Amino acid sequence: VEIAERLCTLVLDQSKSDLRDVYAIGLKTLVETVPASMGNIVSQRLIGRLVDGIHTNSTTQKKGKSTGVSSSAEDKNSEEIVLACLNVLTDLLTRFGSTANSITLQHEPLLNVALSQLASPRPVVRKRAGTTIGVLATAISDTLLHRLVERILDQIDKAEGLGKSGKKRARKAHTSDYQRTLSTSDLRS
Repeated sequence: VEIAERLCTLVLDQSKSDLRDVYAIGLKTLVETVPASMGNIVSQRLIGRLVDGIHTNSTTQKKGKSTGVSSSAEDKNSEEIVLACLNVLTDLLTRFGSTANSITLQHEPLLNVALSQLASPRPVVRKRAGTTIGVLATAISDTLLHRLVERILDQIDKAEGLGKSGKKRARKAHTSDYQRTLSTSDLRS
């Protein structure tokens, strides 16, 4: 557990950019190999710090902030931290997403932080956020899944990525699938 905390600290450290990849690989390997019985403890120690790391280093959150460090170097450093955090979160969710109570309690904040990264100006960050959301979608509750789909459809509406008929079809399909899911879960109760 101490190793996981130390690696997480090193991944989140702005001054450790030259070795961040090595620390991130170490943290990913630890997540993949930790005994299942320790999954909840490791998840509990990492999940909040990784979410905070994404919030703190997100280019969507940093607009207007400035420090003495060169902007492009700082942005590259921040992007690397966000990507490392999203990668480790994806691995944590893949391995413990629906079984570790510490992750289950964090599904909503995880969903919000991953969705916020879809607005990143960098395509690689958006792609990693999409991967994280895809893994998270397999573990979240039906209510959160419904909210996820609604937010994605709203973002599509804002981007006007579909014509009116496509938006209507997508929304209608989602609504009928959600109603079908609800009626199926009512039968199980």
